[in-house]
Amino acid sequence: MKSTRIHLYIIAASLAVVTTVLGLSAYITQQDTYSAYFRTAAGSDLGFSITGEKFDSENLRLVVPGDTVDVNAVATVSENTPLYVFVELDIPAGCEKADFYDGDWHAMSSDSNIYYYGTNGSLAAMGGENIHSVPILRGLTVNQNTQSGESFSFSITGYAIQTTNLGNASTPETVFNLIKDSSSTTGG
Repeated sequence: MKSTRIHLYIIAASLAVVTTVLGLSAYITQQDTYSAYFRTAAGSDLGFSITGEKFDSENLRLVVPGDTVDVNAVATVSENTPLYVFVELDIPAGCEKADFYDGDWHAMSSDSNIYYYGTNGSLAAMGGENIHSVPILRGLTVNQNTQSGESFSFSITGYAIQTTNLGNASTPETVFNLIKDSSSTTGG
């Protein structure tokens, strides 16, 4: 019986030692997590727009030959991403540009109806730390030889692309080709 008691004392003493040692052990731990979420900008995030006078297709404006129809078209980049901007003018036969801002907008070539914002031969950025709004065209003048009852349709299509990470594209033509290539592959 003595040996059983000794065994019990030894087991009890062992448990006391193990419990004391484990109870006195301090664990110093730390955990930390860093997370970042981002996405590429979509076209609608760039803040690019072309605005002008409002026209109502139901109540057409009546003009006579020689009149100038106010358009007051403006290109605007409202967000902080700098963009290169191009505009395509679809001027109807029988009309001419009135007060086109050719100091800011330059034709891609002598027979082109696509213009880029910049100086002659190089692009300038809009948005970000740059200018945010640039007028395009004040109006359209109806030619004197226009027939009575003739209707006109006019549009300006704007194109914009970020100024950074364009590879070797630096001339207006090569940058615009990036826009055309992107539009044909994305359907936009």
